[in-house]
Amino acid sequence: PAVYAFGISILSSGVIFLIPFGTSLPGFLYFFVALISGVTFYIGVLFIYKSVKISDISIVSTNIGAMSAIFSYIFSFLILKERLSNIHFLAFLFLVVGILFLGRVEKRIFKYTITSGLFFGLSLVLLKWNFNHSSFVNGIFWTRIGFVIAGLSSLLNENVRNKIKNSFKEVNRSTKSLFVFNKALAAIGFIAIYYAIR
Repeated sequence: PAVYAFGISILSSGVIFLIPFGTSLPGFLYFFVALISGVTFYIGVLFIYKSVKISDISIVSTNIGAMSAIFSYIFSFLILKERLSNIHFLAFLFLVVGILFLGRVEKRIFKYTITSGLFFGLSLVLLKWNFNHSSFVNGIFWTRIGFVIAGLSSLLNENVRNKIKNSFKEVNRSTKSLFVFNKALAAIGFIAIYYAIR
């Protein structure tokens, strides 16, 4: 899990190509919120892979999807002061229940999926806060910088460093290429999500 989370965070350094498109630093508070958004996203990713390691991806994805929706609602209520109308809240409940019906809840991964959902929910709400206080490009750029910083900070752990070093030796080139291609597709998906959130 630590190796995959690190790999994804480092690939996010590609956001440096957004610099010519109007990135700026509105202030310390903005940077701090963006940093926390990136760090919490990293933690969410880490716990996704902890879950996938011991369970099926179909179960993990539905569980985390439901938890992310729940915590996004809670944090948007607390941080952004957003309120859903009765009909929208009913739709939200149908969404969560529907996601849970798609899979099943496993006790052995419950603590991981609820933790991942919590941090993903917080990350998305803080991302929305960044979009509210600056441009779309700025929001993506600084939150991804926070994600990269979180990944690099994991290298402070000697055990993680050794696992990452060994992964480069043990994994063949085709697997590495597939990983990068998969993350490129994921990046397109996340940009679409971010555009919707903005």
